[in-house]
Amino acid sequence: NEAKAKAENDLAVANTAKETAENSLTAVVNDLDSLSDSIKNAADNKAKVQVIRDIVAKIPGTGTDSHREANEDNKFADIATDPINSFENE
Repeated sequence: NEAKAKAENDLAVANTAKETAENSLTAVVNDLDSLSDSIKNAADNKAKVQVIRDIVAKIPGTGTDSHREANEDNKFADIATDPINSFENE
């Protein structure tokens, strides 16, 4: 009888945890749906995540200076050489 009561209690705790998780998932999905109609119209949660990934992929990155030429800062300086009339220096 004691084992039965413990099992029933464990089942009730598990059901409560399941319900809490489902409510949390529903709240998150509702929040995501409120961000964009394309997210809201996605077929399922996995598709919603893909739509969000596509949106995030369109955000331009912050470019680093690693692609700059060594003397790029001097191009616009007052003493910079004229790129059109200095062809003999190339």
